[in-house]
Parts: sequence; C-alpha cells; structure tokens
Amino acid sequence: MWTLNRRLEIAKETLSRRVVVRPNGCWIFQSNSRSETEYRNLKIAGVTKSAHVWAWLLHRGPTHNRAVEHTCGIRSCVNPDHLKLGGLFRLPALPAPRRNVGLQVCEQCSREYSAFFDWQRWCSAECRRQHYKQAKADVQRRRA
Repeated sequence: MWTLNRRLEIAKETLSRRVVVRPNGCWIFQSNSRSETEYRNLKIAGVTKSAHVWAWLLHRGPTHNRAVEHTCGIRSCVNPDHLKLGGLFRLPALPAPRRNVGLQVCEQCSREYSAFFDWQRWCSAECRRQHYKQAKADVQRRRA
C-alpha cells in the first residue's frame, strides 16, 4: 500500500528531474501529459494530480479541498513561491432534470399522457417496445 509520504518522495524525485528553471523564477515542469485545461499532469502510484498540486503538497502541505492557483499565470510552473491557495474546489454543478413537463403526446399511439421527465416520449413501456420493434423492422427492410 502506498502512503502519502512515499508518494511525496516519488513526486520530489520526479519534479526535480523534470523541472527547468527560467530566469523569471518559474520552475517549468516538462511533461507530455496534459489535462483538458492545459495543466501538466503527474501520476504517482495510481494517483493523478496536476504537477503544481504535487508541488504544493510537497512544499506547503495539504490543500484542505482548496484549488491551487498560479500567481505567475504560467500553468506549467511548479515553483511554490508562485502558487497560492484559492477558493474551495468544487466540481461544476450538473443541471437538474426537468420534472413535471406536462402533457405530452405519445409517439407510438398518439395518446396524451403526463410526462415526468423531458426525455420521456412514450406513454407506456408497451408503446416503447412497439416503437423499437417498428424501428428494427424498418432498418431490416432498408437493408433488404
């Protein structure tokens, strides 16, 4: 089992090998692994974090569920003097599903029904099964 101390030792070794110091004081972490937001990633013992977060953990301690931000504006910088704790880290909220959409018309039998979700298109499971049977038959007919 990997402990946090062992992971931090590996992070220290990896960061020291892959860092290039620039004249402006930035420590640029060089890696091909990037996240969608262009931050450099570092995977240690099955745990993937951004390199600047590993640098913060190594030099300053835990983040206490707060985002680590750059004061220099360079996303690949891992200099702890150029990092600060930001606001609480939260995942973006998902939109709530629409409920009680109102009366809908069934695509299969044309009956009105009260839809609970906006993606509901049939009044019953039986209508849904009939719809898929017809769609499958149409596909087979087109192929023939």
